[in-house]
Amino acid sequence: MDLKLANELSSLFRANVPLINLVTYEEDRVVRTLELLESRLGIYTWDLADGMKVIREAGTPMPKKELTSDSLLPFLADQAPAGCVVVLKDFHHTWNAKKGPVTRKLRNMAAGLRAKNQFLVMITPMRDLPVELKDDVLVVDVPPPGVADLAALFEEVTSKLPREQLPRKEVREKLIQSALGLTTTQA
Repeated sequence: MDLKLANELSSLFRANVPLINLVTYEEDRVVRTLELLESRLGIYTWDLADGMKVIREAGTPMPKKELTSDSLLPFLADQAPAGCVVVLKDFHHTWNAKKGPVTRKLRNMAAGLRAKNQFLVMITPMRDLPVELKDDVLVVDVPPPGVADLAALFEEVTSKLPREQLPRKEVREKLIQSALGLTTTQA
């Protein structure tokens, strides 16, 4: 688990920051970190292609409904269960396509999200936050994985190899060092 990202997200949840924009290409890494981090919070993901997916249910299940970019925010404001994190993947497409209604709805939702211990984590590949949201959404640049994360990835990838095919320790360390600065997908 990415400890720096885990600590940052944990601090934001404890501070009850309801609107968070994570700037990263590593959606899976963020979701894996959330899964390991907050066992008391339900975790859901949403994207334009696949809609809403349950990662871990909240105390009260999320009602089942097909959600478009137009229906998503009103649905979450009215029906999302208390104590949940909803990860919105590539959400910049939604706020760029319908900037006025989306930015206004997010601003209107902030107090209600705080009251219900709900969090919207918007993942975008670059800093693209509408200026109207600069005081309402906390932007966090997610750094690439560190040595410990890459070592764990290396172990995961090589775990199925026979022992005699594993690289020597010094080669393993060089491979991990050479992957610094890459995403987990690139590494």
